[in-house]
Amino acid sequence: MDSKNIVIVNSDGSIAKAFPGTGFDVTPNDLIIYGNYALVIGNFTSYNGSPAPYLAKINLNTGELDPSFDTGTSFNISPQCFSLLGDSLYLGGNFTSYNSISIERIAKISAVDGSLDPTFSQSTGFNNVPFSILATSEGIFAAGSFSTYRSVSAYRIAKLNATTGNLDVTFDTGLGFSSTVMSLAYEPGAIYASGYFSSYNSLTATRLAKINSATGALISAFDTTTGLNGAATHMKISGNNLILTGSISSYKTSNIYSLAVVNKTDASFNSSLTSNLTLYSDVKDIYADSEKIIFVGSFKYSGGTPVGNFLRLNSNFEFDSTFTNVLYFDQPVRDFEIFNNQLYVVGDFQNISSSSAPYFAKIDPGTAAIDTGFSTTAAVSTPKYYISANSTDLFIHTGSFGESTQKYNPSTGAKDSGFNPSSIFNNVYDLLATDNGVYAANSESTMQRYNVTNGSNISAFVAGGGVSATSIGLAYDSPWIYALSNRDTYRSLTAQRVVKINELDGTLDSTFDTTTGFSGVTTNGKMALSEDKTYLYISSGQTVPITYKGTSIYNLIKISATDASLQTSFNHYQKFNGRIYQIVEKNGKLFVTGDFIDVDGEPYSYLRVLNANDGL
Repeated sequence: MDSKNIVIVNSDGSIAKAFPGTGFDVTPNDLIIYGNYALVIGNFTSYNGSPAPYLAKINLNTGELDPSFDTGTSFNISPQCFSLLGDSLYLGGNFTSYNSISIERIAKISAVDGSLDPTFSQSTGFNNVPFSILATSEGIFAAGSFSTYRSVSAYRIAKLNATTGNLDVTFDTGLGFSSTVMSLAYEPGAIYASGYFSSYNSLTATRLAKINSATGALISAFDTTTGLNGAATHMKISGNNLILTGSISSYKTSNIYSLAVVNKTDASFNSSLTSNLTLYSDVKDIYADSEKIIFVGSFKYSGGTPVGNFLRLNSNFEFDSTFTNVLYFDQPVRDFEIFNNQLYVVGDFQNISSSSAPYFAKIDPGTAAIDTGFSTTAAVSTPKYYISANSTDLFIHTGSFGESTQKYNPSTGAKDSGFNPSSIFNNVYDLLATDNGVYAANSESTMQRYNVTNGSNISAFVAGGGVSATSIGLAYDSPWIYALSNRDTYRSLTAQRVVKINELDGTLDSTFDTTTGFSGVTTNGKMALSEDKTYLYISSGQTVPITYKGTSIYNLIKISATDASLQTSFNHYQKFNGRIYQIVEKNGKLFVTGDFIDVDGEPYSYLRVLNANDGL
């Protein structure tokens, strides 16, 4: 858990209920749902101002502590792990007492009223800390750094009777694990363990092992003679896969990033499932079922997608785009820019979630935190439509008649009063800032280049007849600017609606041949460069068939950024039934947003994710 309170989230990521009050005084560590209640452990000592040391039971309807769940003085040290079986809660940790009764590092209490079971919980237990505990129909499995249980040898794993707490001697572990076990996962017939060990009962098992849950024998078909380079702190079973997370960077010599998915039968590495998935920091917990996999923790990104400590995937380990744990804007966002790993947004909005942020805001894309120290008092008078950044500054335009482009400091939000364009950008449809100039796609007779320091016009850039008749989109790869427009000539040369021009003097690149280009483009057209800048993705803005270089197309095509040739392997026949607002390629995926609600007759409301190479 990342919150100090309990939040109930809908299946799409929206908040269903956030309970009032101050919540826990310290962030809790783990949670189990028990009917209409949440059982929670952690280093906290209170909840909503009421005493609740280390263990709490909260009503999910009211958000209040259950008054019938009486833990007294509770544990003397917070539990490390817990597991629920029926109405019984089994807890492990470094504690030595519960409600002033002496117990040693393992306890069984009633999930109904919090009372201790003195038969199971005794003053002699584990001689060191259990880090993982699983309550199953076969018995209670515990693992950690201990070497004895009730003074009997039990090398870092033990199986206990769920009623008496007696050691199950038929579960014969021999010499057990050579070092600490951090996590366990269970399915009928098998226990999976991960930790810092290199062997189990003198047999090689490198930080991951599978054990027969009845006999305790190592299952050799699950081959981890070369396994993990670190301990997986969390494990879950999902279908035929075992999901492992933690401070791990390699598995069977393959590089991984805090996450590995292995076949639960033979321990083979399923690299294809996580090839586009990167977790840059620690995962605190995992949930997995037949439909979805959920990670919570301190990570920031998954495959380039900002997820901010909560990530939901489908069963194929693909990013679940139906789940949206996002900020809430009270009015539309018009444009955004990512600069120095910060997200800058402009639009019609006045507020973001509960924070005032008129028209212009700076947001951490990992945590979704709004930078309240980013002052935009000079920018709040009117809605902002376009934003672009060069290597040092932000440039913003409203798109309104008669207002010039403005320049802002990306750290403080202060307006640069020394930047005063020598002429007004009217009816702007896109804005581009580079270190060599500021450019606007507009409906004026020419396209002009402005000095990035003071806004003066640079006469060396001559667009002549230019890209007028409404230029509607710009893209940039130094020294070239790509411009999309409704015009079929540029400087009196035939160039049907898309051109490639030099950023310094405006000359046309004739090798980018669009003498037969688009047969039509509307003001709704959009354009974006691929990640490697070798291709252009272009939306014509049309919802009816047109042509490009004589080939029938619908809304979205892919062309070479070098010679403008149509990439026919990309699915240019797919039909979006509305406008496309944004096109972004990331990690081999193409993200397309707009006001469409279906593509080729299939429902895709406002967002479609495609393969970048073939558009499928």
